[in-house]
Amino acid sequence: MRIKAILILLFLSTLVVRADDINSDNYLRLGMEHGLSQSFIHSIIQDKTGFMWFGTNDGLNRYDGYTFKTL
Repeated sequence: MRIKAILILLFLSTLVVRADDINSDNYLRLGMEHGLSQSFIHSIIQDKTGFMWFGTNDGLNRYDGYTFKTL
């Protein structure tokens, strides 16, 4: 029982660290003002060439690190 409690505390402490990372300046927030076709995103994936793909209600958006292209 004690080991289970320790594991739960360790897991929760990693969530707190990750939440702090999200609010840091290390992440770029991309949105419609950057060319994304819609702000509600269903899925995100990176392909083997480095493109980021965002699935939205408005279609598929490809991000090359600089601009979005809606397909």
